Amino acid sequence: MCIGLMAIAADFCPWYYGEDFTGIEMLFYIGSIMIVSLGWSGLFGSMVLVPAGKQKYYTLGVTVGAVINLILNICLIPRYASNGAMIASVVAEVVGMLIMYYYVRKEFNTIGLLKKCIPYAIASGIMGAIVVALGAILQANWITTIVEIGLGAAIYLSVLILLGDSIMGEFYQ
Repeated sequence: MCIGLMAIAADFCPWYYGEDFTGIEMLFYIGSIMIVSLGWSGLFGSMVLVPAGKQKYYTLGVTVGAVINLILNICLIPRYASNGAMIASVVAEVVGMLIMYYYVRKEFNTIGLLKKCIPYAIASGIMGAIVVALGAILQANWITTIVEIGLGAAIYLSVLILLGDSIMGEFYQ
């Protein structure tokens, strides 16, 4: 989703938000990174720490992230406006995720977990490159966005099938 949102932002934002919001694409590029960190935070926090009775470490990650967000907002918004706020949010989310990871790291085979992410990263990269190339050719409008989303999803799923992804294999059985 992170790469997909980045890939369609240039074509989606102009028609959806209008001319008054020209340049908003950068917020999508920066903010999309949070999709990844929020997913991992959810795994580490809600699915590991809280059920294991380690709520305090989850709370620590969330609290430190909130404090970092506040400090970075004070520093970055005056100079970078909304981009500064988005950067602050991304940094805060990543720091919170890393704190939670620190307390669950012994529960995971990190290298094994990252290796399992490789096919998804490859599929995302291929899908993103093709969608961006398509967007450079087509005019930014709602039809282009729908084509990009549909084609992006088809490419992503096709690459996963070609790479022998076990989840896709189970889906087809």
